Amino acid sequence: MDQPVALAAPRGSLAAMCAAHPDPAAALTSLSLTHVMYHVDDALIGKALALITLLPLAMVVSYATLAAARPREPLWLAMFLGQLGNEGLNFVLKRWIAEHRPTPFLGKGYGMPSSHAQFMSYWCIFVLLLVHAERRRLPSWLGPLIQLAALAIAALVIYSRVHLQYHTVAQVLAGTAIGTVVGAVWFALVHPRFPLLPSRPRPAEQHAKQE
Repeated sequence: MDQPVALAAPRGSLAAMCAAHPDPAAALTSLSLTHVMYHVDDALIGKALALITLLPLAMVVSYATLAAARPREPLWLAMFLGQLGNEGLNFVLKRWIAEHRPTPFLGKGYGMPSSHAQFMSYWCIFVLLLVHAERRRLPSWLGPLIQLAALAIAALVIYSRVHLQYHTVAQVLAGTAIGTVVGAVWFALVHPRFPLLPSRPRPAEQHAKQE
């Protein structure tokens, strides 16, 4: 029986580029943004946490959508820009500290501080302070519910990085601390009324009282 003849890969194709590499398998890489691994024996909790750990990607889309859909409310854009600055800070810190991840084959780059923990902590503290600042506009039960949900979501994402062995406890704690400080400081800079200071009446309210 005749042996099958391998067809020549078109020049410039992926197959041709891999064939030209000394180790064809090493010539390929994955998009690590959405590539999350979990242990085969941890199919229930591990898989759930692998999905939860992708939440920051969905939040980036939400940021951009809110900023585009509500151009008259610059706070959403400011929140998004602050998050980008927070991520830039994480990028610099990881390369400056240069601490490796606990599991070498999980994730890319250094692990200190955890970018997921820093991202979620920034988002969480911003939401907590925003709800506190706008509490008079919300039903009495809704504000605490939003704050509790924000804390739970952030905690789950941060825990997932340790459970899936992408980061050590120290790395997520460092990311949590940095993200919290950045989020609180940035909120104080961009929100009209910093909620930790005594409430000041808005110009319209003050004018109404004088009348």
